[in-house]
Amino acid sequence: MTSREGLGDFVRFWGRAIPENDAIIEGGAATTWRELDERTSQLANGLRERGIGKGDRVGLIAPNCREYLEVVIAGFKIGAITVPLNHRLTASELGYIVQHSGCSMVIAHPTYTEVAGQALDALANAAEHSPHRNVTRVGFDHGFGETLDSLYSEDRTDTDTPIDSDDVAFICYTSGTTGRPKGAMLSHGNVLATAHYRNLADDLGPRARLYLPAPLAFTGTLVMLWGVTYVGGGLTVLDTVSDARRSLEAIQQHRISHFTAVPVIWEGMVRDPDFASFDLSSLRTCITGGSNVSEAFLRSMWAAGLPVRNAYGLTEGASSTTWQSYDNSRQHPDSVGRAGIHNRIRIVDPARDELFDLRVGDVGEVAVKGPEVMLGYWEDPAATALTLVDGWLRTGDLGYLDEDGYLYIVGRSKDMFISGGLNVYPAEIEEVLIQIPGVDECAVIGVNDDKWGETAAAIIHSSASAQIDPGEVRDYCKNYLADYKLPRYVVVRQSPLPRNMSGKVLKWHLAKEYSEPTSLGPQLR
Repeated sequence: MTSREGLGDFVRFWGRAIPENDAIIEGGAATTWRELDERTSQLANGLRERGIGKGDRVGLIAPNCREYLEVVIAGFKIGAITVPLNHRLTASELGYIVQHSGCSMVIAHPTYTEVAGQALDALANAAEHSPHRNVTRVGFDHGFGETLDSLYSEDRTDTDTPIDSDDVAFICYTSGTTGRPKGAMLSHGNVLATAHYRNLADDLGPRARLYLPAPLAFTGTLVMLWGVTYVGGGLTVLDTVSDARRSLEAIQQHRISHFTAVPVIWEGMVRDPDFASFDLSSLRTCITGGSNVSEAFLRSMWAAGLPVRNAYGLTEGASSTTWQSYDNSRQHPDSVGRAGIHNRIRIVDPARDELFDLRVGDVGEVAVKGPEVMLGYWEDPAATALTLVDGWLRTGDLGYLDEDGYLYIVGRSKDMFISGGLNVYPAEIEEVLIQIPGVDECAVIGVNDDKWGETAAAIIHSSASAQIDPGEVRDYCKNYLADYKLPRYVVVRQSPLPRNMSGKVLKWHLAKEYSEPTSLGPQLR
């Protein structure tokens, strides 16, 4: 029997319990919980009037703003599924996601209406995508279909649609290991499980004040940061730029208690010449992640008075798998923590299809289980079956557990690397590179980068007669790939790529061969 267990209940509750408390601050404008409840009911009714109902997918491409969150919450109330669209993707990449998810509507901010329009136009002109020719376009202003403001109905009546915990709330697309993105289905229950345990473990609730400059299009931002704060009745301070100085100013001005950032932002804050003059005493929860975090980095943060701790999560697990206190982090600086309240972690043999546990201390593939784990991949049962085995999520990450259950991440069994906190899958880049005339074979590896942690290096084998210019290779990729996926190094070699007996490229061999910056040539811009 269906029961109402949806995420829309929280704006309803906080709208009555703390109606005059601020729920969102954007720039100098504040929105109270009462206003947020009323506005999202108006938008929910407007969406229903335009045929959007339970199970329908709504694509959303916009910077961090109140309207972004109102679209999401209105979706909660009527059971619509939000498909966050990464604004850094190309029209081709966006078009695939809109088509694959079957979006009935795409809502776009003026900054992104050009790329969104190109994506939808291409779908409309492709005969094989005829079912998606009539995707409704909604813009924040005129010029991209109906305006978002016009969707807010005068009717403030709560729709009160029955929502089950297994109903899908988000389809969050991850970069594909085989070249095509996969849509992780996160249910209302997945998000609630993460929110409940994070609110308890981090002592959040209505006192929490979250600073949120990272894009809401990313699952960690939308679910593990905003979603947790929303459920707990806290305040979210929205921003659109991740910048060290700006973060310092926002923390002081808004008395921020909770802030999560990639290491480069934390380091930039500490290096700011005026760092000591900022009052950061309100900070209680400081989390980092998104790239390899060294003990030296953590100790430098602690020495500066910032209680930064490490964390681990992935989109398929609602971005929150482990937890540790500040004291735990100081005792185990190399660890990403232990399993969260509801979660279980095991280390299995990555070479076996079935789950086979390794001994304590042995390195293997990290597998996790718990109510945060996704329902599966949208319209992709084969990928789902490979990733979800007997209720366990095979993460593709390599790590080990110590005797006390602390998890240590040591690498990845897949090719993925992380650049500036964003996952990059080489297969996506390789699929583009191989289309370039003269490229006989190619491989993409992650190499160290002082600014981004890691960046892409394309290793291309070309026949002696072909003339391939590295700069032209990068320019070609710009037509098909988001900027953070673009190779910053392009190496053209006449010798074939090293392969094993089964023909697979030995990327570890390439990583060793091109480990020195001088072997990669100049960095491309």
